[in-house]
Amino acid sequence: MPLEVIMPALGMAQDTGRLVAWLKQPGEAVAEGDVLFEVETDKSTMEVEAPAAGFLASVTAEAGQDVPVGQTIAIISTSKPDNPVAQAAVLFEVAATSEEEQPEHLVQRPVLSQPSADGRILASPKARRLALEQGLDLALLVEAGHPQPFHVKDLEALKSLAPQMPAKEGPIGQAQHQIAACISSAAQHEFLRWMKEDGGIVIPASAIWAAFAAAAWRMAHDSRDEVIVELTSLGGTSKLFANPDRARLSVQPETDGVLPDLRLQDLTGSPITSLNIGPSDCAVLNVAGRGEELTLRLDFTPQQITGDAALTFLTGFAERLEDPLTHLI
Repeated sequence: MPLEVIMPALGMAQDTGRLVAWLKQPGEAVAEGDVLFEVETDKSTMEVEAPAAGFLASVTAEAGQDVPVGQTIAIISTSKPDNPVAQAAVLFEVAATSEEEQPEHLVQRPVLSQPSADGRILASPKARRLALEQGLDLALLVEAGHPQPFHVKDLEALKSLAPQMPAKEGPIGQAQHQIAACISSAAQHEFLRWMKEDGGIVIPASAIWAAFAAAAWRMAHDSRDEVIVELTSLGGTSKLFANPDRARLSVQPETDGVLPDLRLQDLTGSPITSLNIGPSDCAVLNVAGRGEELTLRLDFTPQQITGDAALTFLTGFAERLEDPLTHLI
């Protein structure tokens, strides 16, 4: 028996959902769990999966259309239809012999080549995100007559239309990302106390951060190249260190005239837990302290460090701070 696919309710107060894109075409085989279409609510864009295996016999809503929750928008049949659009008319028991005689909601329309009436450009969430990260303007595809909705494969055509444009967020045409963590500061305090009482060495906590940040950065990139760390504070002071992980904590080599790989912002001693006042020329690690906790936050773009490497870096930095002595031996 044919199976009706309805517009799902993705929110408690949702009355309609905007169909962003069909990911399967009429007549195409689908497996249970395949993504059929993307729908946008007032809060997010969701992928909707096929409830059963079969063939997409018809679609009765187009990309860009607001569809009431519960309305049938597609039919999945057990056998492949000879004519998906005509088969849909039969399934709905509509006696129609031409497009003019078919009900409006069963007429198969061409994909859009212009923005919707409200100026929206239809694109999948992944294509939209990648275009933003790469500084690409989807409107150029519209101007060139490429059919909507746009998908990831359309970005190759977009790259050939014009040079990359600056993105609206982040430096150097890249969208900004963020990873945060919270750890105990007890091990750090104990290590500094031990250095002072047993060795007579007094060093600031920021010296440990610079060394551990350089080591974690090097590990995240699997590299032995030079690592430059800039240490800044709310008071406006700034120092550049070259390879602080390869020097003694009490004698860290300063440098100047070079761009840092990482900027380390010391926010401890203030009520501020994070600081981001605009695009940066390098990744920025905020270290803030409140009570017995340290809050760590890394702001970065994919051009400065990849997402996987950023996660490895922040994890490695946190692990070192939670057991300083082990990582310094």
